[in-house]
Amino acid sequence: MKIDQSYLARRRFLGGMIGGGMAALGAGAAVPLVAYVGNLRARKPQPDLYVVPCTLSYKLVLEAETLIEDHLKEVGKSRYIIEDDEFSKPRRIANWMRNMMSLDDRIVVTFGAPLDVFGNKVDLDGNSLDPRGRVIDASRYVLRDGEPAFDDQRDAQYTRETEQSILEAYRRDNVIQSTNLVSFAVWNLLQQANPGMDRFRLLRTGGNTPSFPMAQVHAETERVIGGLKQVQDGPLWGDELKGEDIQEIVADALKHYSIYHTSPAAVRRGDRLFHEDPNLLLYYGNRLRGYDLGRILAA
Repeated sequence: MKIDQSYLARRRFLGGMIGGGMAALGAGAAVPLVAYVGNLRARKPQPDLYVVPCTLSYKLVLEAETLIEDHLKEVGKSRYIIEDDEFSKPRRIANWMRNMMSLDDRIVVTFGAPLDVFGNKVDLDGNSLDPRGRVIDASRYVLRDGEPAFDDQRDAQYTRETEQSILEAYRRDNVIQSTNLVSFAVWNLLQQANPGMDRFRLLRTGGNTPSFPMAQVHAETERVIGGLKQVQDGPLWGDELKGEDIQEIVADALKHYSIYHTSPAAVRRGDRLFHEDPNLLLYYGNRLRGYDLGRILAA
């Protein structure tokens, strides 16, 4: 059975975005369907397989610099030269681990509702359900002349539908962290301070405003929180965001920015915040994209 993987191969998760067709599911998304058809053909008594979306959320990504560079090179067709993969430096990783343990941080693992191999929801007994919640016989999807059969074109379409269901789960189960929220807010300020400057030029130059008053950063962070509250079926909230103490949220993000990356996304000096690495701001802030926040905040 030859699997057409060209569609999935193009969907690499590099820019930090979640949902909206931007996550990297890879060719592995096609495996459950192929195995399911194989089980049916082998007449196995329990042929059903299930997909359980699992979302990992954390404040720092060790390879963030390399991932965003790859993403920008791919989407911008610009000449980005990646000198090092920071994930490969043992001393820096050791320092990061020591710093993270001192902060008592955690990785949030969220398991979504299980799906069948076609992306349909299932009930507690594992039966596939249609959009109205009625039990269906999903094996009919892969029959040809009454027998289960492989079909490249058909299976590729089913895989797309499964992928979309997984992406929707990622969007629902995404847990926003302080680093995501503050990066999104500061990137907004950068764009507001540099109207007419396209994203790639802004990333190259850092814009015309090297810093912002902390009061402005706090106000923009609070505005973004207000926008997120208006999102229907929006993301989940990290523990440090639930109290909504804006100054503590911003301070927590700045503390994490300084832990690992060669150049932190942003640093505080006195009563101003300086953006040190716009690429990292874009990467961490991208976790909030896909929720139509631009339209909500512009209203």
